[in-house]
Amino acid sequence: MRKPRRSGTGARPTHLLDTSTLLWALGAPERLSPRARRRVDTGENMISVASCWEVVIKAQKGLLTIADLASWWRRATELLAARVLPIRASHVTALAALPMLHKDRCMRNRLTDAFIAIVLGAAATVALAAQQPARQGGAAAPAQPGASTARTGGGVEGRGRAPAARPDRIAGHPNLNGVWQAINTANWNLESHSASPTAFSQLGALFAIPAGQSVIVDNNGTIPYTPEGLKKRQENQAGWPKSDPEAKCYMPGLPRATYMPYPFQIVQGENDILFVYEYASANRVVHMTSHTEAPVDTWMGWSNGKWDGDTLVIEVKAFNDLSWFDRAGNHHSDALTVTERYSLAPGGSHLTYEARIEDPKTFIRPWTIRMSLYRRLEPKVQLLEFKCIEFSEELLYGDLKKKTSK
Repeated sequence: MRKPRRSGTGARPTHLLDTSTLLWALGAPERLSPRARRRVDTGENMISVASCWEVVIKAQKGLLTIADLASWWRRATELLAARVLPIRASHVTALAALPMLHKDRCMRNRLTDAFIAIVLGAAATVALAAQQPARQGGAAAPAQPGASTARTGGGVEGRGRAPAARPDRIAGHPNLNGVWQAINTANWNLESHSASPTAFSQLGALFAIPAGQSVIVDNNGTIPYTPEGLKKRQENQAGWPKSDPEAKCYMPGLPRATYMPYPFQIVQGENDILFVYEYASANRVVHMTSHTEAPVDTWMGWSNGKWDGDTLVIEVKAFNDLSWFDRAGNHHSDALTVTERYSLAPGGSHLTYEARIEDPKTFIRPWTIRMSLYRRLEPKVQLLEFKCIEFSEELLYGDLKKKTSK
């Protein structure tokens, strides 16, 4: 239990219950100290969003015996007269249906965990509202093409109901929620390139580099390097594949994370937006309501977003200089700024993705890439685990192993 605070003279103290206090107060009150029991009984109780996540995770891992999470959470708020900020029982149901990958990742950082609960809670509100009867008499609205099937906390698809239509808009903006994936060769080389063999002849045609067209829409389809930048690219190419951060399972950076051959998910609520990438479990928060400066430079940069009509515009800054744009050694410095634009096509089947690249240390002028990102329409599509660090250990640390005598 956190330290109580008073909102004014004579007001009841407000207590923020941590997860243990919450669980003991409901299921094992004898474990609470007399002081804690008194505070729970006499104060105004509040439950954190982080506790919501912890209860969901522990229940799914079998550490708690809770048959119906939504009913349990409703009982918690009624019995303890607790206010939950800002999670509702319906949100817990939606959170419980998410892949465990996301929740395990989030629990490493309580602040990130709390934020994601807020974002997903808002998204769950919209999704659950779409499941309600659209007309009097209980008839559900007809499903739209490409609409996702509603999932309950029990994980049973539909339970005899028609699939719920995906809402077209959230808070007046296009609904970008979903799993998306690029289908192109940009991760091999942003510029036009011919097919070529892999660096390892023993593999034959396996993992050969496919031919591809440039996704650069200006500068004649090429990257306008400075002489120093071009020299650095040539050095990167000479050291490939070991020099490629992707081979080492490092964070992909942007815009590369968008067009790697792995899906990613957009989680859009009424405020901030979350991007989750399958590769290396990378993720980023797009700050929509309060634009802030990055505390430090990072692989994935710092994202501030806004809506330009129906187009989501994200300015990403504060990168380190360690990521690449592709496997061809195209690179950047810590002066990189990426301005992304996501536009949903009519019908919602794909996004038009555009990224303007600015880096005066590396390029003589800005340049832009453009491509389509396709919605994954499988009924049970979700991001799976790609924990690639174990695949790169030999590459990174093989020379440090002790040589055994023959």
